[in-house]
Amino acid sequence: MNDILSIYNFRKVGSETNENDNFVRGQPELLKNIRRPGFFMKREDMIDQINILAKEKEELLTMLGKQDLQIKQLKHRLHHIGICRL
Repeated sequence: MNDILSIYNFRKVGSETNENDNFVRGQPELLKNIRRPGFFMKREDMIDQINILAKEKEELLTMLGKQDLQIKQLKHRLHHIGICRL
């Protein structure tokens, strides 16, 4: 979470607080000044980022499939010893 906040120029103040001069209670007009630096990316950089995210997505889907199989196997084992109903 702190990484995301630092993108928007929030700085760490104390152990659990983040601060930005444009994020002040009662002053919503300041919010328009909070900008993400480097928001516009080159096409090549965007394509690289998309490819990285697509690869990460595939890896996560593979992990999810493996975990789903493990859950089914565990439920099946528990069912056979009478602890769980399918």
